Formats: sequence, structure tokens, C-alpha cells
Amino acid sequence: MAGDGVSTLFIDMDGTLTDLALDRLFFTETLPQCFADLSGASLAEARRHVVAELAAIQGTLAWYSLPRLSSLFGLDLEALTEGLARAIVLQPGAIEFLEQAGEHYRRVLVTNADPVVLAMKLRATGLAAWLDGVICAHHLGAAKEEAIFYERLAALEPDCPLAGLLIDDNLAAVAAARRAGLQAVAIARPDRSRPARDITEGFAVENIAALKDFLPERLTR
Repeated sequence: MAGDGVSTLFIDMDGTLTDLALDRLFFTETLPQCFADLSGASLAEARRHVVAELAAIQGTLAWYSLPRLSSLFGLDLEALTEGLARAIVLQPGAIEFLEQAGEHYRRVLVTNADPVVLAMKLRATGLAAWLDGVICAHHLGAAKEEAIFYERLAALEPDCPLAGLLIDDNLAAVAAARRAGLQAVAIARPDRSRPARDITEGFAVENIAALKDFLPERLTR
């Protein structure tokens, strides 16, 4: 699965450490409903509009930026997300994995999440206690789907790329990381309310708890 000499795990947050169901429902239900209420459009029309606007910026930081999305839809997305903190759910075994991984590796969170969302989720979950570092893509000026992200990550993290391994449910980010020279593991079931995806390219596991069986020997060979 991975090459020898992995020293740092670069670990995604949404869909990897936390259940993606909350984020999915926000973008497929809450956001369209709020836009429909604001614009007077039908819910079906609002859904089509939201899908089209998000598709146009997919893979860029704009997709994850609360200020950009607020401007795009005429809504205060920061206010809309404030009420979600209580609904944030960790993936089963996430803390146990981080605790066990910490015996052998540095654990660095790398996320595309807006800084406001990141801070909210770290407060709600207490994840920071099991991490050795946190890197927000917005502070690097590039999303994990972009090649430049890994160049900028390498300037901060000497284990990127040759001694680093990315764990992420975002398949575009996984592919970009591999092109940049990192090892990567894809998470096949980021949303527990949905079946696991069939991932045929590269190594994948259903969820982060499944990686515990690979620590440490099999994760580094």
C-alpha cells in the first residue's frame, strides 16, 4: 500500500474523521431550502440552481469558502452553519485510530474546510488533542485537488511528499496527492447513511477504523 519510510500521516477531516452525512444534507437540503425561501423559487428550481453553481467551482477553494458561497447565494452561510455543531459526528474508531497512529507517526490534519467551519468542528469534536498539526487549505491559497497545494504543503512539512501519506475521502484530492508523489489511502464510505463506493484505483478502505489493522508495519510497506 505505501512505500517504506512513511513518517507523517496527512489526514482529512470531513468524511474521513467526521461523518460526511451532515455536510451532504447541508448542501442538498438546507442550502437549497434557504435559497428557495430567499428567492421565491420552488425547491426543485433552487436545488438545480445550487447544484449548477457548485459544479462551476468544484475542486477550488471557492467551493469551500463561506464568504464566497454567501456572496454566491445571497445567504449568511456562517450563521447557517453555527447551528450544526451539535450534529457533528465522528466516524467510528476515528479517535482510536489517531491515538494508535500517534505511537508511530506524526498526525497532521489537512482540510479544505473554511477556517470558521474548521474551528467549529475542532471545538465540537476535540480532535486537536490527537493531532500534531492542523493545516487549512485556505491558509495555503489552494485546495487539495490542486497540484500547487502539495508544493505549498511541502514548504511547511518536510515529510511531503516522500515520507507522507494522505488519508482522504476526496478522490480528486487523493489523485492529486499521488501525482505529487505522496502515498495515499482513499476512504470508500465517508457518509455512513450511504453504501461504500466502489474504488478501483489505488488502495482504499471503508473507513478510517479499518486502517488500525495496518499500523504500523503494513502501513509502511
